Amino acid sequence: MVKVLTLEDDHDYAEIIHALFLGEAWTVETAEKSTDALERIRNHVFDLCVATSRLAARAEFSFCAMVRQHSSLPILLLLDAEHADSPSWFLDEGADACLTKPFRPRDLRSTARALLRRVSLSQKAAASTDEVVAHSVRLSISRRQAMVSGRTIHLAPREFSLLHILMANRGCILSRSQLAVRAWGVEFDGADREVDVYVRRLRNKIENNPQSPEFLLTERGFGYRFRR
Repeated sequence: MVKVLTLEDDHDYAEIIHALFLGEAWTVETAEKSTDALERIRNHVFDLCVATSRLAARAEFSFCAMVRQHSSLPILLLLDAEHADSPSWFLDEGADACLTKPFRPRDLRSTARALLRRVSLSQKAAASTDEVVAHSVRLSISRRQAMVSGRTIHLAPREFSLLHILMANRGCILSRSQLAVRAWGVEFDGADREVDVYVRRLRNKIENNPQSPEFLLTERGFGYRFRR
């Protein structure tokens, strides 16, 4: 099931987007403030974000740039009249595609599908790569084997899956909920605590000093990231 987050405070446009995506059998959540949208992205798993440029370009920060600090979530920008001539700025800030309002419903639907297709192909390509390497840590996906500085270490299946997701997304901050869903395919009560437990176990196995980790880093208030 595709899960979409929209950042839109124009109720007419929000209803159009909602109706279009429901027709695709996608689930849709709507945020009316960029800070609310960022909070949801940090704590939940979405497949696509559709945002109006007026809310994404507040003076105090760029929404797209903030999302890109911790997520590769595809972003489709809907350009309001005042931004119709500046799609390049939003693309440089981290948007993946832009449509100018008013848009044709079929163009929105086709662009959203194209972005999701691109992500799916990228994920398949990544999954087909047998090795993931970051610094002195090396994972062999087909053999489910982990090595640190040339030394083989034993990882339990859930430890391996969690480390794989962190390394494959190195540099990106992932929330505990995102890690639980991506690594283990489940979202459940207590997932945050369980992720913390497994991160501690991983640090004990891959870090020279688990109390002062070099690779698997905590981003307080957000989650974890593997150092780029």
